[in-house]
Amino acid sequence: MTEALKYIVLLAAAALVSCRKNPPERVPAQVPLTFKVTAGELKSKAVTNKDMGTAYDKNESFVVYSVYSQNPFPASYENFWDGNGLTCSYNNYYDAWAPNDIYYWPMAGYLTFQAYSPAGTGVTVNHSWTNGFSFPNFTVPAEGSQYDLLYSTRAENCRRADYIIPDGNAYDDDPDYPSYIYNGINLAFSHALSLIEVQTSSSLGSNASTKYYVQKIELKNAYNNGSFAQSTVDPTTGDWTVNTSAAKVDYTVLDKTPDDWQLVPGADETPVSVNLAQTLMLLPQTLDRGTAGTFESATDAYLYVTYKEGASGVTQVAQIPLTEPWVRGNKYTYKIVFSSYIEFTALITDWENEIIGYHRIII
Repeated sequence: MTEALKYIVLLAAAALVSCRKNPPERVPAQVPLTFKVTAGELKSKAVTNKDMGTAYDKNESFVVYSVYSQNPFPASYENFWDGNGLTCSYNNYYDAWAPNDIYYWPMAGYLTFQAYSPAGTGVTVNHSWTNGFSFPNFTVPAEGSQYDLLYSTRAENCRRADYIIPDGNAYDDDPDYPSYIYNGINLAFSHALSLIEVQTSSSLGSNASTKYYVQKIELKNAYNNGSFAQSTVDPTTGDWTVNTSAAKVDYTVLDKTPDDWQLVPGADETPVSVNLAQTLMLLPQTLDRGTAGTFESATDAYLYVTYKEGASGVTQVAQIPLTEPWVRGNKYTYKIVFSSYIEFTALITDWENEIIGYHRIII
């Protein structure tokens, strides 16, 4: 797969004479313009202090832009609602996401939509119907306050006439389904950031007499500021320009100091993040920034691991270089394997899909 694209669904309403918002009493049996998230595999969360979910969280909101045109987009168009977009939040009554003020389908003409998520984060957002989204001068928040920054392609030329309304309460735009399904206008979202997770294990196994412990794991020398622009050639993609003149920052993945330690599980056990609350969402960037193939702690990104062998062992540290660049929309699981030496395995995956590559470094 090219990247983690999943769908957020727009559930719309019965027809109105006007393309503008109208009082409910003017049209009988109308259906409000709301949004629905497809069930299943959108692995997203706004704040990291919980497990990565398998669906868009009902506590989250997103911002939708919409324009109306009498002819197919990009013919002359006008804002269907506020040109700065409307925040849509989950509505229990509709079992869907909806703006505070309800809008309805126009009888004729076309609607085009585009969205970003999450709403209310304070991130600067620019949007145009030609170039899509840009997030200028974006700074990654500190660990524990990060969020999954998402942006969509355009859903163009959506018409009331294209929809089947089987029961008067909802509609479906997919003729492949023989019966009603709560579907609608699909907005394809992409992850703007890279997801970073750290795991540890002991190759000696869980029943071995020798145990390993970690006290602190830090990710050092990451850039946290840059600007994103959606591609005008391919709106499913986008590029970051990283601000390399800004100071590099460190992120703490695990911290048990001063006196506590965390037991490293055996390689025969199910792998788990060392700290689910510190799964990081960071800027895509180059990590080996000095002499290629040479670790330079002043310039390169790396993991700094404080560990010991045995409960009464001597505290040791390891500097583990991170060489392969972070790519937008990919998840990177860094697995540190302890034995008589440390093996370091980086699993590079699409945000929620199969492994597409790996490399191993032995310290």
